[in-house]
Amino acid sequence: MKGLIIRERTFIWFMLYGVYLYFCFLSLRKASNALMPWINRSYTAIWLWIQKFANLADRFKVNRVSCILIDETQVQIGKDKAWVWLAFKPYKRAFLGFHISWNSLSAWLFLRRLRRKYGFKPIYTNGGLWYPLACKWARLENHRYGDEWKNFALILQLSPLGK
Repeated sequence: MKGLIIRERTFIWFMLYGVYLYFCFLSLRKASNALMPWINRSYTAIWLWIQKFANLADRFKVNRVSCILIDETQVQIGKDKAWVWLAFKPYKRAFLGFHISWNSLSAWLFLRRLRRKYGFKPIYTNGGLWYPLACKWARLENHRYGDEWKNFALILQLSPLGK
């Protein structure tokens, strides 16, 4: 029987675990590699599982964030200047999101998007003049981070993304 392909079905538990790994801030390839000891599936298969189980994404409680550290830096894009906003989970140093804008007034848009994704969490900033008003509009607590996070923020600005 030439051309006959026997299809191997994946147990739903492996599929859900692959989706869970992806939502734990792993990439598709890392989630695929994590499943390797039990089952060999490509990152494309995991992407298809994510599409299949998209309605379950809100049930995964992996985005437990107690507070958010935000820093911004101004970059030159051609002749124009733009702002790059970065959000991190401070103690795990996990990347939560970024936003690119052409003015500093769009801090509110970034904060609102973070609030929708992670809920009402305290925001720690470097004390920029636009943060108190943006946090007030987004109904979030604004705190100024201390010296222990200033070095981390400086590292963010010196990283290739900040150049």
